[in-house]
Amino acid sequence: MDGNENFIHVRDRRFDIVVSYLFSSVATIAVLWLLQPKQIKELFDSSNLYLTISVLLAFGVYAQVMTRFICELFFYRVQHRLHWFFRDDKSAYGFFNDMGVRHQRRIAYTEARRILREQGEGTEDVRRGELHMLYVATTLLILASAYAWKFKDSQVALGWSSIAILTFTVAIYADSLQHEHEVRQFSRREFKDKIRSQLCSIGLIGEE
Repeated sequence: MDGNENFIHVRDRRFDIVVSYLFSSVATIAVLWLLQPKQIKELFDSSNLYLTISVLLAFGVYAQVMTRFICELFFYRVQHRLHWFFRDDKSAYGFFNDMGVRHQRRIAYTEARRILREQGEGTEDVRRGELHMLYVATTLLILASAYAWKFKDSQVALGWSSIAILTFTVAIYADSLQHEHEVRQFSRREFKDKIRSQLCSIGLIGEE
């Protein structure tokens, strides 16, 4: 990757991060507003501009951190295994299983993506950021559903739950399509050899 490509990648990545946090902030406020409009309105009416911006940023950071934790703990595991079950030959786990990775396939996948990024495939991170927004929305909708089941009537709760399930389904499907695109890149000779070498060096597969 030359200097210009590296600059473009860093610029795109930073822009992607800013957009992701802004989305998280706005989405969190929107969900809270729909659940408790009176309280949220009072919060903003009684706050000055700087405090309002700080609250928005805090909501965005909270949503991002919580989503990343839930993704690693649950969402990504479910997506990988469902994709592997239904489309073995096109899934990331299927690719690494064929390569000889029997455990820690998620780590293998992360290493392979890092190699793509180092080779100038910066657009993958941008696509990942866009997909992450779906997982952020899913997290917020699940929390909203739990709140609605506790404090709202059943019809409202069912509505939130339905939207949460639909969003999660879309996220899983979109993520699976992205994995299929990545697997096609992983399978290219110049990338596959580097991936195999890296996985050997960290002990995920044995030497051939």
